[in-house]
Amino acid sequence: MRTAGSEDPGPAHGVEQDPRTSKATVELVEASANTLVGGLHGAIQTQLRDLRPLIGDLRDRAEKAEKEAKRFAREWQAKREPARAALDELKTGEEKAWGELNGSADSAITEFRRPS
Repeated sequence: MRTAGSEDPGPAHGVEQDPRTSKATVELVEASANTLVGGLHGAIQTQLRDLRPLIGDLRDRAEKAEKEAKRFAREWQAKREPARAALDELKTGEEKAWGELNGSADSAITEFRRPS
């Protein structure tokens, strides 16, 4: 138990550590970490080198797909406009025919109801 005049026992909760051992441990951990990081870096670099052709191929395919999609959209747009115009003509013709049919039907009903 600590008293007001006692020294701080340090990070090991009352166990004194030799500063040389602590320094050696830190150096060993740093060396191990550096080795691990270096190995991971090398493995990642190798995998990236192996993947570069695949990434390039995917990029080329994506560009081709984008160009094809734009071409398809232009073709569709070019076909859509004449189709829309033809539909508008059909609607106009249908409205005109419906008007004539109603007129003819009204005339026929009137003629049929007329006394003879």
